[in-house]
Amino acid sequence: MDTSSKKEKEKIMVQQNIYNKNKILRHIVLASFLSYMPVALSYLIKEIGVPGFLIPYFRYFIFFPLIVMSFYVPKMMAFVGGFLSEMFIFYLKTKRTHYNPLESLFCALCFVLIPSLFLKKKDNFCKFYFVILLASSLFQIVSWYNILKYRYKLDLLDIQKFDQIIHILKIDLGIRLIVIVPIISLILALILKKLLPRLEFFDNI
Repeated sequence: MDTSSKKEKEKIMVQQNIYNKNKILRHIVLASFLSYMPVALSYLIKEIGVPGFLIPYFRYFIFFPLIVMSFYVPKMMAFVGGFLSEMFIFYLKTKRTHYNPLESLFCALCFVLIPSLFLKKKDNFCKFYFVILLASSLFQIVSWYNILKYRYKLDLLDIQKFDQIIHILKIDLGIRLIVIVPIISLILALILKKLLPRLEFFDNI
């Protein structure tokens, strides 16, 4: 009787180990798929020829699959996927700037880590909106380092250019943070809240 019970326990342990290994593999596949989607969307937008002034706003929709990934993939795996996704997107673009790994880091922080830490699928819409607004605003602020450096040719450490930098930030960044980012965040929160119930099959992965 003891021998039979022992064999049964060993069988269950083996099955559990196989299941855990398969689960990790399924997470890797899902993370790869959702990390690749922003790259494909970025390439599509580039091929269509979206006007340059609209691209900064399209980026939020491009990175939307990363937010979805944060609900279904372990945090560190999703973070790495988000980092690599932004890096590949950079190399798809016309290389007007030098690659900055910090931008990929902040992209993964804003669109993967923040949602995974602060959001659950059952949370109400207001919390969804607030967290996505926080992530989008932070990403917008960080992105302005490259905008000032490469578009306006301004160095943030140049004290003599401080007044000019503040003037640009007040007008351009202010309008984006006060008007555009809240509207985009609202759209993303609405889409996400409607989409998650339709992705219940991801819970079995």
